[in-house]
Order: sequence, then C-alpha cells, then structure tokens
Amino acid sequence: MLELKESCPPDPRRSKPILFLRRPFAPRRANALPQGPAIDRNGGEQKKDRCCERVQASSNDELFAEDRLAPPHSPIKLTPQKPCHPHPGATISNVTTTNTQYALAADIGGTNIRAALINSEGRLIGRGSISTDPERGIDDASDRLAKLLNAARSTAPADAEIVGVGVSTAGPIRPATGTYNHPPNLPGWHDKTMKPRLAESMSLPVWVGHDATLAALAETRFGDHVGAENLVYVTISTGVGGGIITNSEMVTGASGGAGEVGHLAIRTGSYRCNVGCDGCFEGNACGPAIARAARDRWTGEGPLADLADGDPDNITSRMVFDAADEGDPIAQEVVDLTVENVGIGLGSLMNIFNPEALVIGGGVVQGLQRHWQKLQETVIERSLPGYGDTIPLTATRLGDDVSLLGAAQLAFRQARRL
Repeated sequence: MLELKESCPPDPRRSKPILFLRRPFAPRRANALPQGPAIDRNGGEQKKDRCCERVQASSNDELFAEDRLAPPHSPIKLTPQKPCHPHPGATISNVTTTNTQYALAADIGGTNIRAALINSEGRLIGRGSISTDPERGIDDASDRLAKLLNAARSTAPADAEIVGVGVSTAGPIRPATGTYNHPPNLPGWHDKTMKPRLAESMSLPVWVGHDATLAALAETRFGDHVGAENLVYVTISTGVGGGIITNSEMVTGASGGAGEVGHLAIRTGSYRCNVGCDGCFEGNACGPAIARAARDRWTGEGPLADLADGDPDNITSRMVFDAADEGDPIAQEVVDLTVENVGIGLGSLMNIFNPEALVIGGGVVQGLQRHWQKLQETVIERSLPGYGDTIPLTATRLGDDVSLLGAAQLAFRQARRL
C-alpha cells in the first residue's frame, strides 16, 4: 500500500554547509528547495548500498539513503494532506511558467524508479518509488511507472495545469525517441522505448533525457547557478557521467551519447572501467575504483582493516575516506590519488568546455568534500592559466532530487515549444 504523508522537513540550509568555491558570475540561490508530501511504502525496507559499490553507472539511485519499496503489485492509496508552503523559486528568461503549472517527473535507474509531481518553482508535491526490476521488461516497467505517475498526479491542486511528463533515465539513450542503446544497467532494454506506451497511458506528452544531462539542466533552473548558459555537471558515484549545457541548450550529440565524461583518459596504464577504457576517469575515480585501489594495497592492519572487519572484500569507498580521516596510511594514499584523478578529469573539462559553472554530485562527492581545498588546487593546476585561481567549481545542493527536477524542467521547456 502507498500512503501520501505530509512532509515538511527542516530548512536544508540549516544543515552542515557544503564547501565550494564560487565565481562572481555563478550566484548561489538564497533559498534551498523545499520538499512536499512523500509517498511512502508499507512494504519491506530495502537498504541500498551506502558505499558506492552497486553496479550502477548513474547517480539515480542514492548511495547514502534508505528507501521503502513497495511490493511489485501493491495497490496505491493516497491520503490528501494540507500542503507545505513553498519557498519562492527563480525564473530564467528561456522558460516562462505560471504558478499553476506542474510537470510529472520520473527518474529511472537500474535499481529504482522514482516519480513526483513538481511545480514550476521546483517544489515536489507528491513523490514515490518502485523497484525497477528491468528483467521484467520495459513494457512492464512502463505500466508500473504510469501507475506511480498517476498516484503523484492525484496530489495536484484543483487548478493545476500539468504540462506533460519528463523522464530522466540511465542510458545510453536517444532522447528524441527514448530508445535505449545498450544500457548496461537495464538489461534487455536495448533498442526499445517506453515513450509511446507511457504517453498513451498518461494521455500527456512525454519527453525523455539522459539523467546527467537533465541534472545539468536542473542546476541552471533550480540550483546554485540559476540562469547559467554554459554549465557542466559531473556525477561521481558507482560510475562517472556528465551533462553539458552550452548556450542554454542541452548537448546530446548525434545519437544521444554526449556527456560520457567518465571515459576521458586521465591516467593511461592504470585501471580500466567495465567497458575497458584504459586509465579513464571512471575506472580511476568512481566508488568501486576507490575500493579496488585500496584492496590492491591491503596490508590487513590499521583503521581500514578494522572498518572492513579484516576482510578486503568488505572495503567500500566510504570506508576508505573514513579510514583516511583516522590516519590510515593506505587509505590516505588512495584518497590522495583519487583527489588527483578527479582534479585531472575536472581540469580537462574546464579546458574543453569553458563553463561558467562546473558542478559535481554523486555519492563520492561526500568524501571529496573533506579534501575540497586540495581538489580545487588540483583543478586549478590542470586548467589553462587564463582561469587564474577562481575555478567555478561547486558541489550540488539539489541532492537526490536533481534528476527529478531536471526531468520536470525538460517538460516545462518542451511544453513551451509545442
């Protein structure tokens, strides 16, 4: 059973601040995004991997969170609640919306599918999640997503205008058709699309985009860089991916494959990613890569060995960062190497795209924030001299909702162009 519960969490601005370096033309929003009611599940509780060790190349599935997942065929029950008062949102010139406009947003990952109703100010009104179960097929996933979206739609105010459905998904994917192209974390979905079926089920237009690209889009509308016309978003979690906004437009490439920044070569002759790219960003800086580097240096002694209960197979990236904080020499060596690898990758992106904002997100960033000054210095060292010492590097403040917000923004943008 699914029940809608009122959720008015404390202002996220009161939580521990995120350290970042901001350039003058990359203003930070004064108001963090609020959250609306949550659609919780009364099924069994499933804990996700907290340490970046799942085989999931996108950041869709939160690495340091617990979700309550509904049984595959559980019915949906919504209990209306008085809504929270949202903080005011921001407006940018290329998207015109009204306070009564809403979008249905979905975020498809290899483990979970999430959905929400989101208004034009970035407020999540109703939300829920189900397990992806990709082995059950794309049509089954589409039908279950439609039920989830309809549950979110039922929370809309009476005067709401729902412009359409935006879908953020792990890829690779061709955005125009929503057709998957050998998605590693959605087996059996190659050369298939749910877009027509979902549009028919919802009786609404449906637009699809790659999760990292839509995360970048969300940053330009709801994040610390409202109105940015040139922005690069990099997610570092169980994989490394990227989204690119150039001259206010999403860069998707000839077939939707643009943004695979995880396969930039940063340390030739070192580790390879699962695809086999030699010395690439992902193979040397994602969560599993950090754990692998620590295992390869295993001595069986020190804080890292204690955290892993004496078994190197238990090592996770979070353990490596924690052990480094406790003075473990092996962990410190791996963290230093990771910071350097990430800095090399980000510096290359600065040189290629010349963005006004470079935003990083994903589970590994929580560990990197403890070494932010060194990361900044490495990015500056690897960037062209013209940037000086004011690299526009920030960590996202949109958290786990960044792809949902990007999916909603995609719907608002595309609906305006109809």
